[in-house]
Amino acid sequence: NGNITLDASGDIALECGGGDLTCDADTVTFSSANADDPAVIIKNTTNDAQAARLSFIKDRGAAMVDSDRVAELDFYGEDASENLQQYGKMMVQALESDHGSETGRMQWLVAEYDGTLGIGLKIEGGTADGVIDATVGLGAASTTTIAGDLSVTTGLILDSVDVTTIQTGSEAHADNDTSLMTSSAVKDYVARNSIRVYGNT
Repeated sequence: NGNITLDASGDIALECGGGDLTCDADTVTFSSANADDPAVIIKNTTNDAQAARLSFIKDRGAAMVDSDRVAELDFYGEDASENLQQYGKMMVQALESDHGSETGRMQWLVAEYDGTLGIGLKIEGGTADGVIDATVGLGAASTTTIAGDLSVTTGLILDSVDVTTIQTGSEAHADNDTSLMTSSAVKDYVARNSIRVYGNT
């Protein structure tokens, strides 16, 4: 009924002949005073194409409910006053749990300016098969930076207008509200239609 302490001058190895090790506990803590430690290593040594896995399983013991949290990863440190501070979080939820229409939500949260957590990236399954929606940034004042090119395969919604075409030079002019024109296309259109432009251009 008391505590059990394993204290060895060397390493401690647990070898499970049956292949499984089960720990029934609320909290498991790994602590080290060394730099870059403790390290948790999950290693697969089988000669095949499969990898090691880290699985989070939520089992209510009853029916799952919409928006139930399936898994969470919390990232804590301290602030300059040595107060405990959460700086980040990853969370997965069952957005829709009905059988046959199960839909997930994954969120990445980071501490905002005041230390509270805000959602910086949210990925959700849609209302139809083959649809996954993503929301980047938090609020209109947030900035999203893309280092490389941005490839849009369907439409680009600007001010509630779904822009589906970029007209370039030499292309036939399309008179609609779903197209944008490059400067070369504007120049060609002006030249073809003998439009005079006055002032600075």
